[in-house]
Amino acid sequence: MNISAEVDPQKRLQLAGDAQRYLLDNAYVIPIFEEPQVFAGAPWLKGVNFEAVGRPSFYGAWIEKH
Repeated sequence: MNISAEVDPQKRLQLAGDAQRYLLDNAYVIPIFEEPQVFAGAPWLKGVNFEAVGRPSFYGAWIEKH
């Protein structure tokens, strides 16, 4: 099982679910929380960065005059 190498989104979802069930069944961890989010940008939006966990950081964001 190599989730990171799978390119098919449906297969990735299935593999991730299988891994989560395995971990839960064997009581190694609590279930993983996944928070789907959608973001959009534009060429004039500058300074957006991402935190280590993948959340966007708008702290230094600014809009370039266009």
